[in-house]
Amino acid sequence: MGLPALSKTFTSRSTAHAWARKAESDLERSTYLDLSETLTLKLSKILTRYSEEIAVTQKGWKQEQSRCKGLGERLGSRMLTCLFWWSLFLMNC
Repeated sequence: MGLPALSKTFTSRSTAHAWARKAESDLERSTYLDLSETLTLKLSKILTRYSEEIAVTQKGWKQEQSRCKGLGERLGSRMLTCLFWWSLFLMNC
């Protein structure tokens, strides 16, 4: 499996080199997190996965699943990035 292609624009060469060194190091150590999928990830997907994989292992799992269902009905269509306060200023949520 290959590594993902990364790119970014900088105003100075030294900043670009520092970023490239850190990115390469993170990729080699497998600590790089690709967050591109989170830009289109909807809350309903997260709640469903949590409800099916985590909540069922907990005491009171039926109530937890009910809470997930309620949240999903109200906020499930929202993208995850639109749930943070700063996204209101940066994105069209």
